[in-house]
Amino acid sequence: MKEENMKEENMKEEDVNEEDVNEERGTLERIADEIADLLDLQEVSGMNDQEFRVMSYLTSAWNHFVEIPNMRNDDREEFLHALHTAQNLIGMSVLRRDRPEFWVKPE
Repeated sequence: MKEENMKEENMKEEDVNEEDVNEERGTLERIADEIADLLDLQEVSGMNDQEFRVMSYLTSAWNHFVEIPNMRNDDREEFLHALHTAQNLIGMSVLRRDRPEFWVKPE
């Protein structure tokens, strides 16, 4: 009787572990897909690693900023304008590198 109970418990543990493994596998596949999408986005954008990282930080900054309670609409608009200014500067960096014949490089 004890052996049967032990076998049943081991089978339950194996089932749970298999479910956990499948769940983790699904999570890892989703993360891999997200990374692949980001790499495609970076390639299409023409940004180098550093530029892309800064753009990602700016996006994250906005996502966290909008969660701050008691912000007025004017505050949000001003912050968004500042982010757009920073994004434009990154865009100019890409243009200066990729089209130096047209865009003046910084000194």
